[in-house]
Amino acid sequence: MSIPLSPPDKYFANLPKDEIGPHLMKKVEDWYSHIQTSGIFRRMKKSYNTYFGLGSNNSSSEVTKSGVQGELSLIKINHYRNLIQHVLVMTTASRPSLDARAINTDFRSVAQTVLANGILDFYMREKKLERFIHSAVELSLVLGEGYVTLEWDANAGDPFMADPESNQIVMTGDIRYRMADPLSVVRDIYLDASADDDDWKIVRHFKNKFDLMSKYPELADKIAHLQAKGENNLEFNLMAYDNRTAGRSDLIPVFEFFHKRSECMPEGRQVVYLGSEVILYDGPLPYKKIPVYRISPSDYISTPYGYTMAFDLLGIQELIDALHSIIVTNQMTFGVQNIIIPKGHSISVDHLAGGLNLIEYDSALGKPEALNLVQTPTEIFNYLDKLEKTMEILSGVNAVARGNPEANLRSGNSLALIQSMAIQFNSGLQQAYAQLVEDVGTATIETLRDFAEAPRVAMIIGKHNRAFLKEFKGTDLDKISRVVVDMGNPLAKTLAGKTEMATNMMQMGLIKTPDQYNQVIKTGNLDVMIEGATSELLLIKSEN
Repeated sequence: MSIPLSPPDKYFANLPKDEIGPHLMKKVEDWYSHIQTSGIFRRMKKSYNTYFGLGSNNSSSEVTKSGVQGELSLIKINHYRNLIQHVLVMTTASRPSLDARAINTDFRSVAQTVLANGILDFYMREKKLERFIHSAVELSLVLGEGYVTLEWDANAGDPFMADPESNQIVMTGDIRYRMADPLSVVRDIYLDASADDDDWKIVRHFKNKFDLMSKYPELADKIAHLQAKGENNLEFNLMAYDNRTAGRSDLIPVFEFFHKRSECMPEGRQVVYLGSEVILYDGPLPYKKIPVYRISPSDYISTPYGYTMAFDLLGIQELIDALHSIIVTNQMTFGVQNIIIPKGHSISVDHLAGGLNLIEYDSALGKPEALNLVQTPTEIFNYLDKLEKTMEILSGVNAVARGNPEANLRSGNSLALIQSMAIQFNSGLQQAYAQLVEDVGTATIETLRDFAEAPRVAMIIGKHNRAFLKEFKGTDLDKISRVVVDMGNPLAKTLAGKTEMATNMMQMGLIKTPDQYNQVIKTGNLDVMIEGATSELLLIKSEN
């Protein structure tokens, strides 16, 4: 069906509810059409398959046969995934330390920073926010981009009270995080990603259609006939689906349109829809910003697409797989040697079978010999070594970082220098990682401040800071302006580093009890050292 364009004098985002659906779906169709014609989708899918060791007719989990008569042996040696995993670990190994900043330095503002830091730590650990961020970083390395989205779910949380009118239980509500790949975040195809100033985004995720039918009974008939996952945009799925099972899933795509507040959209806009004619929600944007946060190692200049160094490794990985397949084919085909015997010999197969056989032969005719066809040219092995080193150079992950240092690197200082160079090479991704954590952390505090109306127990602050607040709600965070991230000191993550810090603090007189020393050794947390002084300062501010 051809979807008409919006009138030239009418902005599509300002169209009324009964007209906007087709125009939003047009944006989705334009996006998928463009990633197809531009080759972006093909590169993403190739990177996805290579990362997980998948090929058109082989995989890294087995040796497969190919050729007209199965004469070829194919194998994948997945350096691609190994290098990406090393970059991922180097980027996310140091757990980010989130620090909330207050507007002022009065008692209430300082107390709120302690509360906010506890909340952020709680959401990172208990609500698995760290897992979503880690997955987004992995996506950005494989596909060029990764996203974390958040929304306020009024039906989440704990039971709070009963609605006097409907007699239904009202929940406290909570934040719901999601991870999204670049195929699920539709943008303006003419956008410059480096500008970081999207007017709008459309996010696709999947929900059980029967849950939606129960939640929206007035739309149940339309929802029941919507296309399921694997049936809708089949060719734009990273994982290959069997056409024979298309339509059997209960999951259907749900689209969320977000438009920021601007001159022509003073209140912004959010539309949740299932297709051109099924609108589930339409209203002002309830968040300060579009709640979709992006990470990318780099960008295609003047385009909306992200770029990762992994794209440069795809061709080399293909060459490595092809050369290893040549070696394996040769070894498996000719590994069991044949015996050549001069014509006219009386030696039979029975004479050669087994071992410790006494074989007589006619010296005039010559002795039996093995036919050696298994030898592979040394140029192939030499070129394989060069290809592996080239992949390391392009990815910035050297042999030391992979645990395979060269023989001439023996001293600890040399090894540390080489490994630090690998970390420095990928510092751009680390900065993007820190920015993503800052953005999501700030959005978490802002969302709780705007939506958390029911009081919440403050166990999340931790035992060292339990004296500051026992419960909170959104208004208890109104002094927090933003969240900043310190990537932390890797030394503090090791037992030797913790012991060194504790010993130095004991010599400086900062540690006064065995309990404090044990706390630093076990956790590396220095809050126990400043707990008393901080509490005293806050009490003085409170009294004043």
